[in-house]
Amino acid sequence: MTIKSNGAFLCDHFLIDTNGKSTLVGIFKNFNTPKLPTQIGRFYIVSFMHAEGLQNGNPIMSVVSFKIIGPDGKELKYKLPALPLKFSSENKDALLSLELNGFAFNEEGTYKFKIFEEEKMIVELELLVTLKK
Repeated sequence: MTIKSNGAFLCDHFLIDTNGKSTLVGIFKNFNTPKLPTQIGRFYIVSFMHAEGLQNGNPIMSVVSFKIIGPDGKELKYKLPALPLKFSSENKDALLSLELNGFAFNEEGTYKFKIFEEEKMIVELELLVTLKK
């Protein structure tokens, strides 16, 4: 089985309505701030995952993990939970969302948010943090 992302986003808010429809509000790739360090009170990592190569039979559970890389290329020590995903031959899609609260940005540059299944990177999202001039 191979897991791929059919779309991944950073956004201000994420919800699923009673009909199962996903809503992403405030999708962003850039963050301008008047000073550093700064933080975003709350934001979400959302990815629409798809499993390929599933055989008929029992559902397959997989676990994804996250890493955040700072502008200096070093992994940030921000504790992120590993999240389970469930796939089956009937349902090869899974929705992944992770809420981040009080995430601090200490320097300008590109932050990379990476999603892994075991040691294989599935998707990488970049966020450019700049000082307002």
